[in-house]
Amino acid sequence: MDDEILAGRKIAAIQRIREEFGGSLHDALDTLVQRYDQLRRLRPDQFAQDADTYWEGFYS
Repeated sequence: MDDEILAGRKIAAIQRIREEFGGSLHDALDTLVQRYDQLRRLRPDQFAQDADTYWEGFYS
């Protein structure tokens, strides 16, 4: 899941989260946002996109 988040592949990350943890789409999206925030703090230089553009075009 982290690799998908770091690469900006949000849909793939949501799919992976649901495979690993189950739950609803809403739960997976919440998990994605929480993990994104953690990774952004811990490994900011490893993101393929900067923080300003990461969520552009992604509507939930």
